[in-house]
Amino acid sequence: MIVAAVFGRTLGFGFLNYDDNTYITDNPVVQRGLTLDGLKWALTYGEIGHWHPLTWVSHMLDCEVYGLQAWGHHLGNLLLHGAATVVFFLVLQSMTGSTWRSVTVAALWAIHPLRVESIAWISERKDVLGALFFMMSLGAYLHYVRQPSFSRYILVAVFFTLGLLSKNMLVTLPFVLLLLDFWPLNRLNWKEASSFAPRIIEKIPLLLLSMLSCMATVSLSTEKIPAHYQLPLWYRLENAVVSIGFYLQKTVWPNALYTHYPYAHIADGYPIWEVLGMIVGLLFVSAFALLFHRKAPWILTGWFWFLGMLLPTIGLMQISTYARADRYSYLPQAGLWITLVWSAFALEKLLPFRQRIGVFLAGIGIGAFALVAGYQTSFWRDNLTLWTRSITCNPDSVVAQINLGNDLMASSRSEEAVAAYKKAIAINGFKINSHDDFNRSLSVLAEVTFANYLLTNNQTDEALLAFRKAMKMAPNSVSAHNGFGTCLLQLGQTNGALSAFKNAIALGSDDDESNSQNSDPQMGAAHNNIGTILLNQGDLLGATDEFRQAVAYLFDGSTPHFHLTEALVRQGKFQEVIAEQNRFLKIMPDDPESLNNLAGALMVTGKISEATPIFERVLVIQPSNVKAQNNYGLLLQGKGLWKEAIAHFSKTVELKPHDLSYANNLAWVLATCPDPSQRNPSIAILLAGQATSESGRNNPSFLRTLAAAYAAKGNFLHAEKIASEALTLSEVQNNPALSKDITEDLRHYQKGEVLQIKK
Repeated sequence: MIVAAVFGRTLGFGFLNYDDNTYITDNPVVQRGLTLDGLKWALTYGEIGHWHPLTWVSHMLDCEVYGLQAWGHHLGNLLLHGAATVVFFLVLQSMTGSTWRSVTVAALWAIHPLRVESIAWISERKDVLGALFFMMSLGAYLHYVRQPSFSRYILVAVFFTLGLLSKNMLVTLPFVLLLLDFWPLNRLNWKEASSFAPRIIEKIPLLLLSMLSCMATVSLSTEKIPAHYQLPLWYRLENAVVSIGFYLQKTVWPNALYTHYPYAHIADGYPIWEVLGMIVGLLFVSAFALLFHRKAPWILTGWFWFLGMLLPTIGLMQISTYARADRYSYLPQAGLWITLVWSAFALEKLLPFRQRIGVFLAGIGIGAFALVAGYQTSFWRDNLTLWTRSITCNPDSVVAQINLGNDLMASSRSEEAVAAYKKAIAINGFKINSHDDFNRSLSVLAEVTFANYLLTNNQTDEALLAFRKAMKMAPNSVSAHNGFGTCLLQLGQTNGALSAFKNAIALGSDDDESNSQNSDPQMGAAHNNIGTILLNQGDLLGATDEFRQAVAYLFDGSTPHFHLTEALVRQGKFQEVIAEQNRFLKIMPDDPESLNNLAGALMVTGKISEATPIFERVLVIQPSNVKAQNNYGLLLQGKGLWKEAIAHFSKTVELKPHDLSYANNLAWVLATCPDPSQRNPSIAILLAGQATSESGRNNPSFLRTLAAAYAAKGNFLHAEKIASEALTLSEVQNNPALSKDITEDLRHYQKGEVLQIKK
């Protein structure tokens, strides 16, 4: 109830431009809901730096049930966190036999303001889903401890596996179980060293599961921290120590919480007094926990639970561009609350009226945190509120300024967006030196984002200067070179653009991207741009090779997919067209353009029976797809179904009345249909005459159709005259195949015969 009261308002919130697009709103695989192909994808996808297939499945399930209604996705987070809270209380109460202490711990953990990010942010589904399986693993372990058996141990392993499949940061669970063995399960005896070996051996299968999860994450993840973002070890050690102090401070005084806590400038570092003070404090508390492990065993368990579970996210191994994050405290803080609450209840025994004081303090703490958490939750309502809050708390956050600019751009507030981008560029500029590549990278990211904004708004010359500046700051930036090439291409400087794109690819191949974006999209864009240039130059083989490489980098990218399709069609490689459409349709099974291309290729290769239901499916999904209407008309024409074919050709003219090719196609069928009942010479003359007139009588195919229409009307002399004009024009345009067909038409007109097309 208290979880619902504090976080229930999230049901009225929307999606954010902060990973929600990657996870849901721009993810076609997830949006399709639960599918077999989606499950296979979830098991092998690690391009965002995490491997959490069960989390993907939960997002797919939400899309299956709620579609893109954000409230349903928020409800999933809320229910999972509420369930994890209940299980946590039940397990803790069952382990310790203390109901009110367990209630207090669970409540303080559940509604603490540091929980807001994990619950209000849909993309952090992995936190709440992983937490539920973590707590259920603890419950299964207690079940096993009370009556050890193979089946009960397997249950622990199953819940742990589900947790790892939800969030790989749960690898520290075996360590937490060992701490629980000490207290409150009392399975370890400090006086008897022999009691440790069985407990450690007991955890080996779980440790193996942790190792397998780590191996899967490393092997499947393609996202790496760019070279210019990698921080030296000494700095990461300092940041880890300071971060522990941050989580401790925010536990008791959770003020100024926001989304992206940046690293301090390396040139400045952290104050030495702060680092040394934290080290002394950590050593003191750890020593106290060890010295008083008999009198206050909960301190040892809770304190080292906190430190141990923080270890994967503390920054010793750099996993992101965050110095720290509220969500990283999600499960670690549960251990800290065990230490604090049990210690507080132990101390109150020394005070008069201890029962009343304990209840009063617990109520005050829960109530205060609930109010602050509710206030903090309100900032996650939408993008503008979120990033404005982040900038209020930290005006020097480059990431917040860029994301604010992106949201303002999406809201057509261009002037304010430009101001945010320029602020992002200015933030690090005065602090950058030759030893501060990390912050240089942030400035490059800001500069490139601003340049892309200028490019999108057709301010090409200004964008060119911005990309030049970014390249000067970071010569190895793939995105800067790629954007620079795009500017040159728009300015008509093809050779310069080609050189810039090739430079981008060479830099990306060296894996030396200097901004925070993964280089794969930039590499894909560069290959696609080169392919476009080669296609326009007539180099079909070279273009095809570039488009294939673009598709490899942008597996679900529609632009390189359609460009590759065009290149293959122009080469007549229809079997390869079929293979490419089938590949893309596994990602977007209802994409009408790909379905139409697939059906068209099947039709050309003679697989009419396979093409027919696909065309019908396209026209159910998108009746206005004029290409599909025309292609299906051709298929029906080939089957001799003239009435149905004419209906689809007529639809193309209705949909695109100013497209002369569709008007000519319909006119040709109406003039030459072998079924006299479907022939309509008058309409054919009207349509072909319009096409001929609007084309300036410069299209021999249109003239040929007009001649056939007059012949169908019985005016063979006029048909012969127009056909002769068409023949002369086709010879001038060096079109021997068409010239041959028109010559044959003339023979029919001279004999007074109407043209009749075959199927």
